[in-house]
Amino acid sequence: MQILVTTPAIVKCNECGHEQIIDSDFFDDDPSSYDHGDNAMGEEIDHLFIAEVDCDICRNSLRVEARCSEYPVGAFNYDTEYEASGCEILIKPSVDPDYRDEIDDMVFYEPDEDALNNVYNDLEQYQQNPELLRTISPTEFETAISEILQRDGFETKVTKKTRDGGKDIIAKYTAGRIPFVIWVECKQWNENNPVGIDVVEKLSAVQRDKNINKGVVVTTSYFTKDARDYADEHQMSLYDWDDLKDWLEDAKKS
Repeated sequence: MQILVTTPAIVKCNECGHEQIIDSDFFDDDPSSYDHGDNAMGEEIDHLFIAEVDCDICRNSLRVEARCSEYPVGAFNYDTEYEASGCEILIKPSVDPDYRDEIDDMVFYEPDEDALNNVYNDLEQYQQNPELLRTISPTEFETAISEILQRDGFETKVTKKTRDGGKDIIAKYTAGRIPFVIWVECKQWNENNPVGIDVVEKLSAVQRDKNINKGVVVTTSYFTKDARDYADEHQMSLYDWDDLKDWLEDAKKS
């Protein structure tokens, strides 16, 4: 994972009032690190992006800084702080993690033809009768969730089953040149069998290890309180049966 300035800044010169663009390529990173020790979460990396240019009109020196951090390493903090000298920042540059290398290295597969032939052609049947989601096969359920994500604008892949688990669907949404990636765990469980904290913790661990933006768990059941508390603390998203039905309803409008 790399941290990059992904959008330009627009600034106004303090001397002459000229407004101009500072392209994202002008920002250089000057990172520093600090080790919080064994009793914390290890090393923290501070990223300081600096762009220095001259005003196109009066040649006044313009400087824009954007500061953000990773703590622990690989967990990006989106609370970016900005400073400027010689100018006023009219539009702040965006700073984002770049997961392109990780995505390029991922091995995807599509469900085999037999599985695909058994999957309903679209979501209309599920929208008309959500209870069907509790009766279809796990592969059909994952494909249905993948289809909902596609209608929300994501590129999706249903992943091959592995021993480490932690993901059933990888979904990517690209705005500009930086993708936002989520990993989705699907739990097609009996309505009386709640999803506990162990499932959420496992996905969270894989998410941190692979530097993924967000982990999502979708279930035909419900979540225990400790699972929801853990997800809230780790910025994960949980969709229980009621949320899933609402999601299906929203998909009708897309």
